[in-house]
Amino acid sequence: MGSFLPGKAIDNSQIEEVLGFVNGNNSKAKNIVLRSNGIKSRHYALDPITRKSTHTNAELTALAVKDALKNTEFEDQGVELLACGTTCPDQFLPSHAIMVHGELEGKPHEVVSTAGVCCSSLAALKYGYLALLAGDKENAVVTGSEISSKFMRAENFENERSESLEELKKNSSFQFEQDFLRWMLSDGAGAFLLEKTPKKEGVSFKIDWIDFTSYANEVPTCMYGGAKKDENKKLKGWLDHDRSELLEEKVLNISQDTKLLDQHMAFYAINKALVSVKKKRDLKPGDIDWFVPHYSSDYFRKKLEAKLEEIDFNIPTDKWFTTIESKGNIGSASIYIYLQDLLETGKLKNDDTILCFIPESSRFSVAYMQLTVVVN
Repeated sequence: MGSFLPGKAIDNSQIEEVLGFVNGNNSKAKNIVLRSNGIKSRHYALDPITRKSTHTNAELTALAVKDALKNTEFEDQGVELLACGTTCPDQFLPSHAIMVHGELEGKPHEVVSTAGVCCSSLAALKYGYLALLAGDKENAVVTGSEISSKFMRAENFENERSESLEELKKNSSFQFEQDFLRWMLSDGAGAFLLEKTPKKEGVSFKIDWIDFTSYANEVPTCMYGGAKKDENKKLKGWLDHDRSELLEEKVLNISQDTKLLDQHMAFYAINKALVSVKKKRDLKPGDIDWFVPHYSSDYFRKKLEAKLEEIDFNIPTDKWFTTIESKGNIGSASIYIYLQDLLETGKLKNDDTILCFIPESSRFSVAYMQLTVVVN
């Protein structure tokens, strides 16, 4: 396992100095959002003084890969497959994984990029996992990474609308609209080395299964970038906008339909996806030693707990593990970093069962993964 978080941790009092003040004004929404999401610190790939970018997404990812491979036999030339997931690569093409491979240099090998948002890293992980199961590869490196701060800089935002602030005070889910996502997201990368056998010494995670389901056939788009919703709520991509519209209508910013999010995310994540997984895998809450969820905000943790109770799948709070409070919401990288943080607590025991949960609101996808701890 490896990770890379750029720069020093930025606490809540420093965020606006790093991301910038919109039109020179203090944000009226920031403190409302931060009280709701529970995040106390995060990392940005921005120089805190100049506010210029310090890393590309590909560079962040390559540094996480190097961290994962240090002191292993694969450190120099041995990797057979690189699979990388991210929400927003540095460019439209070449693909993200190709650029990461270029940063790493090394030898030629198979490379694949998986598209998506938070679940993109689980898609990369599943690709690597299945490649090993099929006997096609002996090892793989898989990654998740984000560089959201480039979207969150003040230059990309207008003054917050007064009506938005009033709605925010009434309903904290409203925070996820475009203007407020800048107080939610942050940067970083995680990487896993996959092999067919556990480490000879130390702690390894055995992948038992990965289940990944999209509900895009049932619900409309919720979170999107490079697009705008038209009067019929249909998504209009950036290629169908005039060049002037791209900037004037902020088409390239990340946006979220907060009403859809509040209405559907917890239901699809638990009442639909988990119920299906529970039946398929004969999953019982009593069999779970650790529950590692990726949720975007403490606001949604409470909703998840209520939904788990609805389906009679209560997981005691002392089994939950996340470091969102100190590491922030790093999208697709979060589950990798949380698992590394869990490993580093020293609390894991041989045969512990870990259930990982990754929801994605873009058009409602959900991933669950079960791991078993192996200690040698």
